[in-house]
Amino acid sequence: DATVHSSGYLLLGTVNNIVRLDAADATYRLWIGNATAASAPFRVSKGGALTATSATITGTITATAGDIGGWTINSTYLAKDTGTAATSAGLAPSDYPFYAGATYANRASAPFRVTPAGNLTATAGAMGGWTIGASTLSGGDATLGSSGYLDLGTGNDIVRLDASNATYRLWIGNATAASAPFRITKA
Repeated sequence: DATVHSSGYLLLGTVNNIVRLDAADATYRLWIGNATAASAPFRVSKGGALTATSATITGTITATAGDIGGWTINSTYLAKDTGTAATSAGLAPSDYPFYAGATYANRASAPFRVTPAGNLTATAGAMGGWTIGASTLSGGDATLGSSGYLDLGTGNDIVRLDASNATYRLWIGNATAASAPFRITKA
């Protein structure tokens, strides 16, 4: 079944099994699969907007704006902002090429982020048998604290180097510096 109509359309098929090219429709120029353009599973507007309810597209896709699977695309970033920091992540090449655990607006304080220079921030996790804490790196009986200490051992079976203690720099044999049987003051 084919119809070429003087009002400016070509129709192939019948009912909802159709292909229609239409120069006169106010919105669409091509639609397939439904007699009503706005309901067709495949349609192209006169402005070039493509709607395809089931598509496999190969080759290069260029997009400077839009959404894909809940991810927002624009010319400067790709982000999934769920409204909850714990489930948000993104790519913002100019300042944080990778970030997770924060919305786009808060990416500079995301618990996981990497700068273009390769500076990595991770406030929790594990790496090579070491546990990353907000201010410590620990593994087994060793803890390195960002405030300037190193603990080897636990409880009173400990060796501690401490750059921030007001009196002592090294102590051994007790968790409390003043009670340790061996200790070295900073003077």
